[in-house]
This record gives sequence, C-alpha cells and structure tokens, in this order.
Amino acid sequence: TVRRFLEVHGETLEKVVFAVSELEEATYQKLLPLYFPRSLEEEVQSLPYLPADIGNAEGEPVVPERQIRITEKPGVPD
Repeated sequence: TVRRFLEVHGETLEKVVFAVSELEEATYQKLLPLYFPRSLEEEVQSLPYLPADIGNAEGEPVVPERQIRITEKPGVPD
C-alpha cells in the first residue's frame, strides 16, 4: 500500500516512517527490500517474491464482494 501510494503521491512527501515494535522489526527488515529495493540488483531478486495482485492504483486491496454497487433508482423495483 505504501509503495503504490508513493508511486502516485511520492513527490509531495519528504519522509515515510514505519513505527513497528521490536517483535515486528525483523519482518519489516526482511520485507522492505522487496517493496523498496535499494538497487536494481535487489529489485530483480525481489520480483519473483512479490504477490501478483497488489490491489488498485492506490495499493488498497480490492474485494469484489465489498465494492459499492449503485443502482439508477435505489429502492424502486425493476
């Protein structure tokens, strides 16, 4: 989600801070290079591990069952 957001709005931000607990830190240290590679080599190594579906353009998960459906005249029978 953060990477997708930064692809669109990154020029407006100076810094992103991840506040994590000591328990979560190791996970973030392992996963950050996948989403924020520091070199082209690291990016190439990471590509096979990234999920195929990373959500919409903002990086948000898309669940079809939860999408809003708008009808032309709500409450009026067809």
